[in-house]
Amino acid sequence: MDLDVKDPKNPDTFVTERYEIISPTVSAHNLIIGQLYVDIGDRLTVRNLRTKEYALIDYTRRGWFAKEENFYKCEGTIFSEA
Repeated sequence: MDLDVKDPKNPDTFVTERYEIISPTVSAHNLIIGQLYVDIGDRLTVRNLRTKEYALIDYTRRGWFAKEENFYKCEGTIFSEA
């Protein structure tokens, strides 16, 4: 994905940022019987290909026996150049 953003060093110009996004696993449950819900699991990775900065966001699966306060929980970390 390409985005044109203002250059922080020169606000009158734009810089093209290119991002690579690796999506986590998404699954739908109870399609036939019960309450339908979508569960997100695994890791989302967003990487800026120009500056080499990246973010890792880990999603916790809902599961069958999870408590409601843990539904859709995620934790993330942002890193500078690898």
